[in-house]
Amino acid sequence: MFPRAHALGLIASGGLVLASGAQAAVIHADSIGVSIPGGTNDSSSPYTDDVFLDSIVIGSTNYATQDSFRAVSRFEVLTGRSRINAEWGDTDTNSDGDDNPFVKAGYDPAAQESIDPTIQNATLLNAFNSLSLSEMSDGEGGGALSFRLLFSASLTDNDDGVDQVPEIMLFERGMNDIFDVKLITGGTFEFPEFSSVLQVNSNTFWNTGISVNTVEISGSQTVGFGGFDLNDFGISSGESVYGMQIDTTGGPDMNSFVLSAENPDDFGDPLSPSPNLSVVPLPAGLPLLLTTLGATAVFGRRRKKAAT
Repeated sequence: MFPRAHALGLIASGGLVLASGAQAAVIHADSIGVSIPGGTNDSSSPYTDDVFLDSIVIGSTNYATQDSFRAVSRFEVLTGRSRINAEWGDTDTNSDGDDNPFVKAGYDPAAQESIDPTIQNATLLNAFNSLSLSEMSDGEGGGALSFRLLFSASLTDNDDGVDQVPEIMLFERGMNDIFDVKLITGGTFEFPEFSSVLQVNSNTFWNTGISVNTVEISGSQTVGFGGFDLNDFGISSGESVYGMQIDTTGGPDMNSFVLSAENPDDFGDPLSPSPNLSVVPLPAGLPLLLTTLGATAVFGRRRKKAAT
C-alpha cells in the first residue's frame, strides 16, 4: 500500500497561451496530481525518486486517474544518438518497486551514454512507459535529433474543431526548448503516415510546480506541461492517432509523452502489428495524491556534468 501524506499547493492561472512561432495554442492545466509509491527514497519535490503522473484537471475536464492516460509502448531514436540518453532521479532504486530505466531494461547504468541502438531504444522506452515524471530523456543541443514512438493505444478524433480538451500531453524539464511534433495516423512504425507538423515552444508550457533532480544535472529543475488538441495537427474527425515523431536541434529533456482521454473507453487498439518490446508495469498499491494548483517558480537552464 502507498502511504498518504501532505498535499502541495502552489498558485498560477490556467488557460490558453499562444506559443511563439508555433501553429497552435498550448493548453494549460489548472491542477495536476501525482502518486508516490511506498518505499520511495524521496517523497517531496524536488523529487530524486519516482513520481508518477496520476491526474490532471483542465477547466471542467477531469482526467481523474492513470486510466485516463496511455503511455509509450515503442520508442526508437532515428538520428542524433549522441544527443540523447535515458535519465532518472539521483536516488531512483528498486526500493519502491520501480528501478531506474537501465536496470529495468537489463543494462548496466554505467552505460548511460551508450549510443548502441538496442540499449538506447530499450532504456528510453523504459523511461517513458510508466508515466514517471522523473524517468525521462536527457537531450543535448547543438545538432539534429529525432525520435519516434507509439502509444499503447490509439485515440480517434470525435470533434471538428480545436477545444480546451487535449488529447496529446507533453512534459518537458526546464521549459526552454523548441521542437517539431507530428502525429502518426496510420501506416506502420517503420513507414508511418503523418499529420501536419506542429512547432512546440516549451517556454509557453504550464509550470507544474513539480521539480526533479536527476543524475546528469547538478540541481533540481521544474517540469512543464503542454496540452494539445488533435485538430492542431490537422487531424480530421474520425481519424485515429497512434504515436508521434519529434524532430529538434534544441535537445529537449522530455519527462513524458501521453495520449489522454477523459473517458478511458475512448481508447482504441494500438497500431498493428503490436510492438514486441517489453514494458515494466507500475508498482501496485494505493497512490499518494499530491495536487498542485499551478506554480510561479522559474528555473534557469541546468548545468551538465562532464561526460565520463
